[in-house]
Amino acid sequence: MRVVGTSTHHEAKVVAEDAPFKINELLIIDDPIQGAVRVEVVETASINPHLAETERGFGLLDDTTLGTLKALGYDLQRETYHLARVRALSELALPVAVGAAVRRPSFGEVQDLIMPGDPASSLLLGVIRGTEHLVATLPEDLRNVAPLFDSQEGAVRPQSGVPFYLPFERMVDYPHIGIFGGSGSGKSFALRVLLEELMAHKLPALVFDPHYELDFAQPLPGADPARCAALQGHFRIFQLGRDTGIRFENLSTGELVLLLQAAMREWSDNMRHAVETLHIPGDSVISFRERLNDLAAALVNEREFKELASREQQGELSASEPGARLKLRQLAVYKRYGGAGLLPTTLAALVRRLDMLDRMGVFASDLSRVERSLVAGQTAVVRGPVRPLNVFATYAVRYFYRFRRAYCEAKAEGSARPDAYFPPFFVVIDEAHNLMPRAVESEHAPARGLFREVATEGRKFCVQLVLASQRVALLDETITAQLNTKIILRTIRAQDLDTIERETDITRAEVNRLPYLASGNAFVSSAIIGRTVPVRIRASWTRSPLAESPFEEWRRVQATEGEDLWEIIKEKEAIRPGDLLILVNECQARRGRPVSREELERALERWVREGRLAARPVRSLGGTFYTRI
Repeated sequence: MRVVGTSTHHEAKVVAEDAPFKINELLIIDDPIQGAVRVEVVETASINPHLAETERGFGLLDDTTLGTLKALGYDLQRETYHLARVRALSELALPVAVGAAVRRPSFGEVQDLIMPGDPASSLLLGVIRGTEHLVATLPEDLRNVAPLFDSQEGAVRPQSGVPFYLPFERMVDYPHIGIFGGSGSGKSFALRVLLEELMAHKLPALVFDPHYELDFAQPLPGADPARCAALQGHFRIFQLGRDTGIRFENLSTGELVLLLQAAMREWSDNMRHAVETLHIPGDSVISFRERLNDLAAALVNEREFKELASREQQGELSASEPGARLKLRQLAVYKRYGGAGLLPTTLAALVRRLDMLDRMGVFASDLSRVERSLVAGQTAVVRGPVRPLNVFATYAVRYFYRFRRAYCEAKAEGSARPDAYFPPFFVVIDEAHNLMPRAVESEHAPARGLFREVATEGRKFCVQLVLASQRVALLDETITAQLNTKIILRTIRAQDLDTIERETDITRAEVNRLPYLASGNAFVSSAIIGRTVPVRIRASWTRSPLAESPFEEWRRVQATEGEDLWEIIKEKEAIRPGDLLILVNECQARRGRPVSREELERALERWVREGRLAARPVRSLGGTFYTRI
């Protein structure tokens, strides 16, 4: 292999005769002046220089390159030459020497480029593409650590390159991770692998799962089951409204404003004023709703309540009058808040928001179990429908971020107490653009300010964001700019591609490849590594409980429907058409579940096909006579 054509201080062209180049392959140019220059293949072509229609089609073969090939003694009568454009991986003072020899490196010659940190304190995310030739020189402890998943065959394959490690210790200086890719790109798979690594290193993580798929109890078929077993006990799953929620009595007025604002659109300053006026710390949902309703009723009937106030002042209002107790309570609220300039329509709107949150189950529990899970170094996965989960996430992130910030600030002042310690933690949000959209896309984004603060200030307190989204262009630009590591999978939409090119160091050529990436292939653009690395995400150790194909599930259900009834059916020597209703009732009684006649008939027909029963039609009775074989 040789350098040919015109070279610069950052690019050159390389020719080979024996085999084509692989995209992103690492090479070394033995420059006579600058020594070993490490380069990466960024464009490849295999061409016949005598075919006129291809002479300049690839942009790699020009007159200068052809002249260099002749001068170096290459036989232009050969059928095919392999060309590559390579990019220097470090700054050069001089152009690369034309004619310099090119070779493939050993692992030790490029280790600092592709493995910048200690694997023991790094997240193993996959295998670096284009490093297959380095496997022979890999140390033993780096072999067979990152098997790959073949989505075409549904099988786990051996590691075929250098493992890719992301040093999490350096995230203190370069915080936050983004995972972006369209439908079918492998985004969820990459998120699962990242969470497995956080669990393996016992790093606390607060995860919001709107898709009910982030369970780590089942091993991936073909993967080492011991790796899945090792994760058990490092995560806990919480159902919003049952296992976790928000204790209303603990809410400050500002937190209640944030929650009510997040519940619906069309928030107004009048609503904020009403909450700040009427909320009393320690209120329950019932007492706060009651106060809102009482004041609204009094304001609607203000003339009546002014008369009641006058009667009370003169001692003419008796608590024994019909409905007087309710009126007195409403009157007390009116006397206290009636002059605050509040409108009945505003109060009614707040009641609707409060009722919605209550129906969602947001106030059904508290954060104590999630807090204990984080303090124990576990991954706390909170599941729920998208809308209530987003409302809950707004509060929960603020709640735990405040804990961590308070401890760090007290530590800086020298006044931190050991019992006040709260660990650094990751906040993992799927479909993040729903929670923190760009301002031009949606003005209704109460959480946007909070996450901007975490994105910009969280580095000081080591609160790390991991944001996954199919639509990076819809994510708030301030937050996107703070993501120092971006994992980019297959992306198709032009708007998203433009955002990726603008927000990362991915080249235009790499952006053009994004729509055609195979599922699970990614570009990792990270300030920690200092360059964009092409990666194949490793096989996960676990699988989603929803991983089974719906069509396969349907076939399985059909093949096993009513199977628990066989123990009852096989006791019968014969089943006549008139016995079916009695048999249905017996099956229901013995199995303790509803059994329909249709289910039993389908099961009987299947057992006939399987050879367990014999059947013959009975025309006189219009049914089928079954006998046991």
